[in-house]
Amino acid sequence: MMMNIILLITMYPVIFIVFFVYKSFCADENMQKKGIYFGLRAPKDEALRQEFLGLVKEQEVLFRRRMKRCLLGMFWIPLVTFLIPSMSIGFTIWMLWLIGFLGVMMLPYIHSHQALKLWKKQHRMEAFADNCLTELKEAGKVRRVRPVSFLLPILVSIVTGVYYTLHFRGSYAGALSFVIDTFAVMTVLYYLVALWMDRQKVMVISADSEVNRNFARAKKNLWKNLWLFCAWMNTLFTLVCAVLLGAGAPVGTTILTGSILYSLILLAAVFIAVKKVQELEGKYKEKREEDLLPDDDDHWIWGMLYYNRQDKHAMVEARFGIGTSMNLATPLGKGLEIFAALMILLLPVVCIWMILLEFTPIQLSLENRQLVAEQLNTDYEIPVDEITKLELITELPALSKYSGTAMDRLYKGSFHVTYGSDCQVFLNPENQYFLTFMAEDTLYYMSGAEDADTLALYESLRGSVQETE
Repeated sequence: MMMNIILLITMYPVIFIVFFVYKSFCADENMQKKGIYFGLRAPKDEALRQEFLGLVKEQEVLFRRRMKRCLLGMFWIPLVTFLIPSMSIGFTIWMLWLIGFLGVMMLPYIHSHQALKLWKKQHRMEAFADNCLTELKEAGKVRRVRPVSFLLPILVSIVTGVYYTLHFRGSYAGALSFVIDTFAVMTVLYYLVALWMDRQKVMVISADSEVNRNFARAKKNLWKNLWLFCAWMNTLFTLVCAVLLGAGAPVGTTILTGSILYSLILLAAVFIAVKKVQELEGKYKEKREEDLLPDDDDHWIWGMLYYNRQDKHAMVEARFGIGTSMNLATPLGKGLEIFAALMILLLPVVCIWMILLEFTPIQLSLENRQLVAEQLNTDYEIPVDEITKLELITELPALSKYSGTAMDRLYKGSFHVTYGSDCQVFLNPENQYFLTFMAEDTLYYMSGAEDADTLALYESLRGSVQETE
């Protein structure tokens, strides 16, 4: 139930955000200033242009109507998870729903795009230019990202990661050091992304080189400031996590809370940057010369995805949404396609694995004077001779997970006892009886699949432990 509540709070608002964002794209004033409607460039011939814009108005009405139908058809599905007691099945429904929802909400846009594109082809306007991003030499040389601007956040992040790795000696130091080091590396990645985007081709909006140069300088400066802000935010996030985790703060709560705040701040920064870019393009509206912009619609799949083998640049200005779009015909674009496909295919695998974890019973048994804990594979093999301080308890202490699984029916892995020590856990938390013992200076909490299994094992194990003491 708790997982459903968390997902409801964090993921359910996505449907309304996506709905209003997608809905705004069809009437995006910034795109219309560029002569882009539903991912298609308006005709230059005035008579055809007016007819095309009339069709756009009709498609806008149909688009909004279809969007509402999609929203009504999808919004209730996650609520079914509150009627399902299984955590893994509920999680699977949420994940598949999210992917399905994002796909379904694109269909109205694609439908309108295809209808308008068919009209253009019927009027023999399907021709396009190979060099869809003609670039003037002076504008192409504009650079706004300087290494010195990113040097301090990068140094602070790296020093934080190195210091934490060398000086932290608490439990699971290796795993936590890896987490902190990963955060630190993200600062470097922000700089590399900023540097890469700063060298992408610039859209020509005027035959005047000075206009293009000023536009490119102002626009690249806005994006540079965004990436620099992200680098500093990541540095702060890395530093705070290192201090809190080094002081013994709960790992899961610290990282989850910090990640949510960090993501919200970055999301707000992105929206502010996009707003400023739109304002900048509005200021240059009167200087934009549409005759310089070729009709390259056939390079855009559904008006969303850019695919042009003749264009060697990896990034171009987006026609759908905000910012830039990747050229899927480049090696980087193809790599992104493969990565996205793997991520989509990986999700069902993760869901199936969670279902197997939840519904495969745990087994706790004595074999050849060893306590064997199995579930999908052998998790623990503990020699009986090493077991001390064996107890049968009816109440578990407050546990927080370091790594492993924490489901309604399964606790397994490395946990921390609140205001206590670290421990290894292998049990069904819905049971009434549990075993606790020490082995090689490690604290364990375990149980069988049912209480009867735990009680029977306790009696057998108690005799064996007493014989060795």
